[in-house]
Amino acid sequence: MPDEPSRLDRLLNKETPFRPGSAEEAQARLAEFGAASPTPPTSTEDEAGTPATSGFTWTPLETDEPTPGTDAAGTGTHEQAQEAALARFLEAADELRSASERMQAITGRASSPDGMIKVTVNPHGHLTELRLDATIRRHYTAEQIGPAITAAVQQAERSRTEQQAASWSDIYPDAAPYPTEDSPASESEPGRP
Repeated sequence: MPDEPSRLDRLLNKETPFRPGSAEEAQARLAEFGAASPTPPTSTEDEAGTPATSGFTWTPLETDEPTPGTDAAGTGTHEQAQEAALARFLEAADELRSASERMQAITGRASSPDGMIKVTVNPHGHLTELRLDATIRRHYTAEQIGPAITAAVQQAERSRTEQQAASWSDIYPDAAPYPTEDSPASESEPGRP
């Protein structure tokens, strides 16, 4: 049996249509991803104050924005609140997808100090392009070429990581810093050198 996908993987699943196919699916996604802060007490009563018979437990949404379709007193229907919450959820999901695409587009490029070696690494740090000047053998011995390529790849990887860190702070200004090779977070992660 394959591993169960993480909550984020299920949210970002690109193999199925992104938007929920039904109200129940939307409610399930909201229940899973919508509770970012401590939730207020839930109720099993419907809007009229009578006990709900469906067994559905709902949590009042906290928002700074007025719900579309509310009257002057700020009251509206439960469906309008759900639609507004779903719209906020879909907007946040679109922002997350866009951020993921931006992070996946970042590459690192570097060259040796003399410009004889040029390299490009992909968003995962893998070497995707290596260009050697046609006259490289006149300037480097066979033993010098390998370490020079390695140094250029490491420099490209640092460049890529710095770009991702800058992009991360632009996307999520309130989030923790993006982990880099020099950050304490990467040293404490299990399995990291």
